[in-house]
Amino acid sequence: MHTTPTYNDAHAHAHAHAHAHAHAHTLPDDPRAALAALGRWIDLRGWCPATSGNLSARLDEGRALITASGHHKGALAPEHVIEVPLRGPLPATVGGERPSAETLVHRALYLLSPHTRAVLHTHSLAAVALSRLTVGPSLRLEGLELLKALAGVTSHEEAVELPIFDNTQDMATLAAEVERRARAQGGAGLRWGLLVRGHGLYAWGASLAEARRHLEGLEALLSCALEERRAERRAPSGPLDGCVVLTDLEGTTTDLSFVRRALFPYAAARLPSLLEARHDHPDVAPHVAAARAALGLRSDEPLSRVTAGLLRWSEEDKKETALKALQGLIWEEGYRAGELKGHLYPDALAALSEWRARGARLAVFSSGSVQAQRLLFAHSDFGDLTPYLSAYFDTTTGPKREARSYERIVGELVRGGLAAGAAQVLFLSDTPEELDAARAAGLSTREVRRDGAPPSGRHEWAASLTDVRWRA
Repeated sequence: MHTTPTYNDAHAHAHAHAHAHAHAHTLPDDPRAALAALGRWIDLRGWCPATSGNLSARLDEGRALITASGHHKGALAPEHVIEVPLRGPLPATVGGERPSAETLVHRALYLLSPHTRAVLHTHSLAAVALSRLTVGPSLRLEGLELLKALAGVTSHEEAVELPIFDNTQDMATLAAEVERRARAQGGAGLRWGLLVRGHGLYAWGASLAEARRHLEGLEALLSCALEERRAERRAPSGPLDGCVVLTDLEGTTTDLSFVRRALFPYAAARLPSLLEARHDHPDVAPHVAAARAALGLRSDEPLSRVTAGLLRWSEEDKKETALKALQGLIWEEGYRAGELKGHLYPDALAALSEWRARGARLAVFSSGSVQAQRLLFAHSDFGDLTPYLSAYFDTTTGPKREARSYERIVGELVRGGLAAGAAQVLFLSDTPEELDAARAAGLSTREVRRDGAPPSGRHEWAASLTDVRWRA
């Protein structure tokens, strides 16, 4: 079960009784001394090396206390805790102490929810390492009893997503991005903490005690996740001889925006001139005839109507074989001229290399023509990768959402000696309906959900190809 209530709703539900009292009831009698003591407790656990990290507590709707910059958490004293405004310009100094630029992130978290009363920022090894090792906008934590340390989580069977933000030295930009993502997602995910890539962890709560519990729980969960990653890497990977990894392209190995914002416009701009100059050439004429038939046009109707229909298909991203073939011809010229370069995610290259090293054969099934597939891999960001690929399939094999298409692919793979059968073929895609069809044909499946897109729940899923685990 995946927990997705909004930040505000989750805290309002979990802490309704606590928030019925005055704000002072959520803080110790001497909050400065409490923050200093908490800093020393954190230091003993090694979560804030050197002078890193900062701890804060909200006083009221307009003010907060925060540890000043430059002080080792093991030597914090109450006088190292300063008062800052939650709105308006951040003062350069307060009583001779300097607030950290990271105060802006604390302020953003307070302003996102009135239920947040304390924010704790650490730089532990586990938080920094996992934020760098995890591809995508969040780290998934599941199956661990300690998840119940997080407010509102009642079972180890629940799964939570800890958001990850890219690091920047511009804290105003980071704070704005935290606020932007929180509002775009309705607060979903921003409930207990977040990671900043290569930087550290922010944890918060409805009181200083709850923020400490969330911090301790998240640090333990992160340490466990890091140990599991280490164990996976130490464990010998099983061989994949006689197996095939069959992958979709758009949204799986290749950014959708590359196809839709680079390849499609490039082909659309050149399609009219290609048809005008070469509509009767042997490499173009069959596709023009196929397009006429699909558009319901007679052979004596002007070429301009065929062109208009093809351009409309391109705009609508129709999976028409004639269009894909003509786009492939145009892209070939662009690749050879150096005007196009095929995009692949770095994790795609890493995963393909690993599977190949384990003995698997690699194949592609895409709505783009086989020619377009070959061109993308031959002219990729990482050089010519066609030696990695053993087979290519496009919609001439059949529609990607029909099981019989995958049955035909398996038949060809078996006849070619690449796979022993359907059970030895893994299909990767970001489209659940394609995965449904592949599974109906007996293939193993993995759903790839990039950029924080929620999984369908119908297939095992991964946020990147390097997160895919498979043993046939």
